[in-house]
Amino acid sequence: MLGKSKPPLDTADQKEEAELTVADRAVLTGYLARLEKNARRWRYTRYVTLCFVCLLYFIGFKSILPVHNDVMTPLDEQAYIQQLRKGPVPTDDATARLWIVGYATKIAVIDALDRKTQSANLLLAIVGAINLTTALIGTVLLVSHWKDGERIIVMVKLIRGYVQKQTE
Repeated sequence: MLGKSKPPLDTADQKEEAELTVADRAVLTGYLARLEKNARRWRYTRYVTLCFVCLLYFIGFKSILPVHNDVMTPLDEQAYIQQLRKGPVPTDDATARLWIVGYATKIAVIDALDRKTQSANLLLAIVGAINLTTALIGTVLLVSHWKDGERIIVMVKLIRGYVQKQTE
């Protein structure tokens, strides 16, 4: 089997193998119709995909911008201290100790809330980065396949013409 090769076909045999039967033409016609339908649909699908990619860009940039603003504005501790210092400081020892404990607790709570906000913004930035990466990949794929519908329609017309030429 391995050493045997097929004898070369003469031109008459090659011509017979190239001809399509009626069943082959029916299958080919159905496939070409389906392929052309999908190609015509791609003309509109690409614009829907483009809108989806633009939406991903918008969401991605909107998610990253708050984190960028947080990085650019450092934590203003003096503003927190001035906000907490609205009332008078008590003068007796027992009340002053309770006031200091309450003051320290308020600072700890504010600091914990600030860390939670930073964590949420960081998570939002990660989601934004994923959206931007997906949008970039989608843009590259969309641009590379933008004219596929037209190419497929031309190929379908060419194959139909070839099949019609064979039947004549």
